[in-house]
Amino acid sequence: MKARTVILTEEECDNTIAGLYDTVTRKIGFNPNASRYSPSHVYCSPKVYDKVSAHYKAMGMGEDEISMRWVSMGPKVTIDSDGYVVFVEDGFLMSWSKKPKLKGKLFASREKKSYDELQIGKDYHETWRNTSKGPSDMGFFRVTSIHKNKGRKFVYGVSSNSQDGDHHHIQDSAYLGVEFDDVVPSDVSRKFDAMEKFAFVLKEGQILSGDFGYSMSLPSFYRVVKRTNSTAVLQKLRSVRRPVMDDSGYTGDFYAVPGQPEETPFKKKIKKDGFNEIVEGAYGETLRLWNGKPTRGNDYD
Repeated sequence: MKARTVILTEEECDNTIAGLYDTVTRKIGFNPNASRYSPSHVYCSPKVYDKVSAHYKAMGMGEDEISMRWVSMGPKVTIDSDGYVVFVEDGFLMSWSKKPKLKGKLFASREKKSYDELQIGKDYHETWRNTSKGPSDMGFFRVTSIHKNKGRKFVYGVSSNSQDGDHHHIQDSAYLGVEFDDVVPSDVSRKFDAMEKFAFVLKEGQILSGDFGYSMSLPSFYRVVKRTNSTAVLQKLRSVRRPVMDDSGYTGDFYAVPGQPEETPFKKKIKKDGFNEIVEGAYGETLRLWNGKPTRGNDYD
């Protein structure tokens, strides 16, 4: 993809960071349900930061948790603008596909469901009517969680295009003309069943990895020492680095692997991200199962 500037509305920024990335991806012509993002290649204006932070506060999050989300996965707030502006570099989308389009009257006869009718564990089809290029078929999803805060309802689901079973925010936006129905092919429902069956579960002895740093990308590693139904005890591991060198010397980039334990074990609450279990590290970074390969990072500001 090419680098570009995206102008958003205030309503479009009333979202989580992940939801903001989904919106930006749609506006540049790609399908967010089949895309993976790199936060180190996206920048935003202060108004975007303020609106997304206000959205998190409406969900009941505290200042510390909101700050850590911006540090671990948020865009850099460096655009000098009074508007709602996001700039994405080449590299923002690590994998992607073009948005699928609604063809003919394939879904015209389906009974519509309102946002309030969506239920946990049920499968739905999603259509966006008010797009710049006409109606857009956004595919299928299974609702995994519903949260309510101060009279607002937040629905999260797993897309049938998901490669890892993680959730995304299901939007209820009159601006986008979002419509839902529950006519879902049986093979899609079977795919959701398989994704749920083989979802990631935290286990003792696993090595987890994460990434933190506002302008840097610092890999972190942890070992799962113990777990209960709701919590995990983590042991932070030293990050052993191998510098990336060029003709002029150290470039600021490095590869890291887990080393020896370096801090006292601590307890964290286990959360669900779609079908998968997740846990946060000492710096608020989201931890995933380490793939056994050196993790690239950088420490230049």
